[in-house]
Amino acid sequence: MLWVCWASLVVFCGGVNSFECEDDIYRDCHRRAENGECEGKGQRDSYAATNWMLAQCRKSCRDQFSEEPLPKIIQTYGGLEDHIVDVFGFKMPICPENGGFATDGRQTILHLMALNEEQPAWVPKFTEVGFEKTEIPSDVYKMLLEEYEKVKPSMQVEGCAKAVINCEQIVDDEDECSLRTSKRTFIMNLSGAVLNQLKDKLHPLAEAWANIKLKHEATYGIRRYTNGSWLTSHVDRFNTHVISAILNIGQSVEEDWPLFIVDNAGANHAVTLEAGEMIWYESARAIHGRPDPFKGEFFDNLFIHYSPVGNWYSSPYEIGRRPRKNPITLEDIQRRQENKLK
Repeated sequence: MLWVCWASLVVFCGGVNSFECEDDIYRDCHRRAENGECEGKGQRDSYAATNWMLAQCRKSCRDQFSEEPLPKIIQTYGGLEDHIVDVFGFKMPICPENGGFATDGRQTILHLMALNEEQPAWVPKFTEVGFEKTEIPSDVYKMLLEEYEKVKPSMQVEGCAKAVINCEQIVDDEDECSLRTSKRTFIMNLSGAVLNQLKDKLHPLAEAWANIKLKHEATYGIRRYTNGSWLTSHVDRFNTHVISAILNIGQSVEEDWPLFIVDNAGANHAVTLEAGEMIWYESARAIHGRPDPFKGEFFDNLFIHYSPVGNWYSSPYEIGRRPRKNPITLEDIQRRQENKLK
């Protein structure tokens, strides 16, 4: 991984300073930009090539299109600014001097923005709104609280999902440039018995909410977010994380920490959860995240994910590629599930 901790200082009116992204060193960026690699020309997978090019050679690509409209492929990855703007209007910095990331982190956040742009069109609307806030069933919450107290002492630092959570950033001090990892999130692993009970109790509720048959794919957590954490706005895994729930098990906050989410009509919402509350949501379709930094001591969530039984996509979504001739519809899923039951 190559990254560089320097930038061109730009002075705007009023004396406000800003930094421009520079190219990674030793990447031959100027030549590659002139050859069309910013838009994937001549590459076997033009979208993947563009993703990496915009992460490695952002300045050369910006120079290349300084007087031209941006090609659609570059727009899909959020343009060429020193930040990307998510669907909720939050500016997410991507360059070192303004709190950004090393190259692989930049590649990740650009990929997430492209998924937000393309993936939802391939996922049907399962419900009218696309999410619903409710209370955790009392027996489920009681069980989880008992387990919560047992597993807190064995809580571990969670692996860093670069640019998804702000656990790794480049920091440029006056005399030193460093890649700094922050312990933002921790994980509490539940026992197999509790996980099985949770799966059994929530499964029929998930099917009733989505109005289709589902299979359980994964349960994560309990994850603890700590002060200063943010979560990039994203859609979940196309083939597995389709109908999901977030359960808030406990929190100690200075301010509410909303989940920003797009509904099925395209409107934006900021949903707050108290301990003991949960939200069902269409996670592969509804763009969601917590881009506003958390203010507080901890925020502890559990996540559970389902996918449709039968007619569904078998692999993750690939940017720029049609996964099939036409998107799967809710009617397709329901018809095939009904036929199987006959």
